[in-house]
Amino acid sequence: TPPRLRISARWGDGGETLLDVNYEPSSGSFSLSTAVPAGAQYGEHRVSLLAFVRRGGPGFAPGDNRRLLDSVTLAVADPRPPTVAMDASVAAGAMRVVPPGGSVSLSLATRTLSGVPLGGARVTLRWRVDGRPTPLTCSYCLLPRDEAAEGEEGEELPSSGEEVLVTGGDGSLAAEWSPPPNASRPLKLGDSLHLSFEWVGPTREVVSRSLAVPVALSERTVRLEPPSHSELPSVPFTPRLTVRRHEALGGEPVAGATVALALFQ
Repeated sequence: TPPRLRISARWGDGGETLLDVNYEPSSGSFSLSTAVPAGAQYGEHRVSLLAFVRRGGPGFAPGDNRRLLDSVTLAVADPRPPTVAMDASVAAGAMRVVPPGGSVSLSLATRTLSGVPLGGARVTLRWRVDGRPTPLTCSYCLLPRDEAAEGEEGEELPSSGEEVLVTGGDGSLAAEWSPPPNASRPLKLGDSLHLSFEWVGPTREVVSRSLAVPVALSERTVRLEPPSHSELPSVPFTPRLTVRRHEALGGEPVAGATVALALFQ
């Protein structure tokens, strides 16, 4: 039996509001609109999607098991024109990839639209690591063997969390960031690190930015394609070699790159 779904929201001191969700079981999709109560308190509110597992009988009972599926944060405020801005990026001159067990250089700035820095801004960083189901291995590469990338198919579970970053007096922050040591698993080659930044400005205006940082040893990828007859003894062959920027960074071809080839017997 498909689970019963409800939207849960708390808009202030009035308690929890629950809305039934009618969804298409075959696709799991739905569309729902709801009005924010006129008496809702100003500030941030968490709206959650819950799955209820019934313990018997129709409808919802107080003893039903509820499971959190996802949630979003909404800010209740008076509509106003944009007044602030936030810049979030990988620091200039730093690699736009993060190696396994390494960190990424982040640059963060909060300011008014007129360019005046806003110091002491509390920016919520929500991070998520997505991994590929089956890591690739390379038995002939000259690179160090990535023990962390080896495992059985299906064990690459997502890892996520959030923390608060605070900009300095000049409205900027430069930091070397990596997932905390208590993350469910370390970064592995082939993972993708997703960073989402959210700042509620002085007028309760919500500003968001996001970054995607691949977990790799280099911003470039090398693809070697030998012909089918390359395994025949004493038969010359010409391999095809392609150098590109990492797919997550655009995947553009890189011209003029110097590549060293090694032939193993």
